[in-house]
Amino acid sequence: MSFIKNLKIERYRGLENLEFKNFKKINLFIGENNTGKTSILEVLNILSEPFNPASIIQTSRIREKDFNLSSGSLSPYESFINIFNQKINDKKIAFSAEVKDKNIFIKLTGKETDIINVQPRYGISENYSVNNKPEKGKLFKGMFTFDDSNSSFEKEFTLAQDQSRIELNSEIDQDKLLNINYISPLEHLAHSKLISQAIKTGNKKSLIKIMKIFDNKIISLDIIDENGRPIPYIEHQKLGIVPLSTFGDGLKKALIIAANIVNVKDGVLLIDEIETSIHKKALLEFFQWYIKGSFQYNVQSFIATHSLEAIDALINASKEQLNNIACYRLEKDTENIYINRISGKKLYDIRHSLGQDVR
Repeated sequence: MSFIKNLKIERYRGLENLEFKNFKKINLFIGENNTGKTSILEVLNILSEPFNPASIIQTSRIREKDFNLSSGSLSPYESFINIFNQKINDKKIAFSAEVKDKNIFIKLTGKETDIINVQPRYGISENYSVNNKPEKGKLFKGMFTFDDSNSSFEKEFTLAQDQSRIELNSEIDQDKLLNINYISPLEHLAHSKLISQAIKTGNKKSLIKIMKIFDNKIISLDIIDENGRPIPYIEHQKLGIVPLSTFGDGLKKALIIAANIVNVKDGVLLIDEIETSIHKKALLEFFQWYIKGSFQYNVQSFIATHSLEAIDALINASKEQLNNIACYRLEKDTENIYINRISGKKLYDIRHSLGQDVR
């Protein structure tokens, strides 16, 4: 089942006037670097709670997951401001989609202004000092618009540069429209609570099966509480019971993806740079499991990749499911990005009959 069928991006980051039609069960976004693959995944992620403007701020932060693991990250305000096209003065994002047979439209417009914090951060002193000198900052003020044919509303939206909390309440009494999980390229470097959730919901065997692709001496997987933190441990024929951190990044990446599939059952999984850390020799068997898991748990996938080895492994693993695959090639000229949709069967023929590079 395709929960998300179509998507039209009017404006988001550097993307303008892009239309994706007839999404399938498994959808590939391919193209050179800086063609907007991650930005498309972000737009799709907002569709989990499209009626809540806070979902836009939360989505603007997902790129920071990997930076938090390495060199640092942007502030929430900086992340938010960067979702707007920085070459255009007026601040606007807008897109529409067909989700679960609903036509969704979202728009956020506004402007950024300078503000002065008249309340000193460290309290008021009777004597003038640097501590009570007014501080300058930025404020975004605008209007959020939502429409799904059945209901529509407009809501004022503000975000200050030093704001650390946002309101999660929405005008519509609904938790989520669709269950959506996003996996960043380096998500596997931090142990996810999703592994623990997947085990608790009775999916341990599925997780062990995919780990055996990378090491067939793995016996079992369990979660051990260490000072209030759930730590994944693996029982191994040679190593005994050892923490997951003992193993390579390929196994960790596959395990995180597997845990996400079982936890996002009847929903959507977004994976950025799926090939990261997975050795090319393991890709075919990994994708064979992935295709089977997607159907078993009724998960629609949107996958961004620049790896020809990953593309080949995916289509070779799904020869019987080519009609459930769609590929969207993103091409960029000096100013614009264009989409070329390729069916699963045509993608297979291009690679196997013609041997052409589709990236």
